Amino acid sequence: MDFKKIDSVVDTFVKNNSLRIDTLPMVIDYSKQILNKKSLSFKDGWSREIELNDSIKNVYKFLLTLDGELASQFYNILMSKDENDKPYVNLLPRDKHPEGKNEVKDGRIYIYYDNTPLDMFTILHEMLHKMNECKILEDELNTETFARDYFGETVSILGELMLGEYLVNEGIITKEDFDKRKNLRLNNSKEAARDILIENELIELKLQGKEITYENLIEMFNTFDKTTSEYFVFADEKYDGSRLKNINRDGKLRTPVSQRYVIGYFLSNILSRRETLEEDFIKLHTAIGDPEANINNVYYDIIVKEVHENKK
Repeated sequence: MDFKKIDSVVDTFVKNNSLRIDTLPMVIDYSKQILNKKSLSFKDGWSREIELNDSIKNVYKFLLTLDGELASQFYNILMSKDENDKPYVNLLPRDKHPEGKNEVKDGRIYIYYDNTPLDMFTILHEMLHKMNECKILEDELNTETFARDYFGETVSILGELMLGEYLVNEGIITKEDFDKRKNLRLNNSKEAARDILIENELIELKLQGKEITYENLIEMFNTFDKTTSEYFVFADEKYDGSRLKNINRDGKLRTPVSQRYVIGYFLSNILSRRETLEEDFIKLHTAIGDPEANINNVYYDIIVKEVHENKK
């Protein structure tokens, strides 16, 4: 393990990410709450097979119940092609691309399907990213706004929750299918929460003027209360060092990405219980696709009220 390289990576991050560091206490609180949630066990498989075309139709019908403009945008993106007649949306069978990553990359969408209920959640999640990306800039290589960088996953994860309720109510999937999807999302969010807790401690070392060395990490680990989330997360890291190895390999922290998933999971579960859910969803989707929006606009105008009301 090259601790000098890790130290350099974290030092560079600290110097260039003052706002991310300022918002870390909030994200750490969310991370701890996520880690304290109990994951469930499910039998393998899904209740039924669903052909890809049917999955697309079901997502389209769901969007129609929210907003006709959203549904039209979904359809138009799905049908769009570049000047070489290549589609922007790439739908690929999972069995032929087992390592494929669902993502929006360089203006194109990559979705890997396996003809199960999971496909509908994946299609909506990635298409929502593209749909609010399209509102930002014509230059598809520069698609992040300040607000979108923080809350982009909130929209897509909230959309998944709304879609799941719709699919269950319409008898398209079972409640167990939906619960299984929510459990997968929880487990993924827990991994992001672990990233946040570990990297925050690395950042704290640098803020204290200390180098990141094996000895300093062990000293820090020994200060943790054995009942805390930090202790259990670092106990795992002490055993396999997987996240430190990733930083060493990739030359960057995962905090910018992981915080989006932590924020997205935590806030979407709050917003999904609002009586004005559909209105709030449209408002948030529109805001993060607005090049003039920023983190404060979105947080105070849309989210803060929901969080505070949830805690009453």
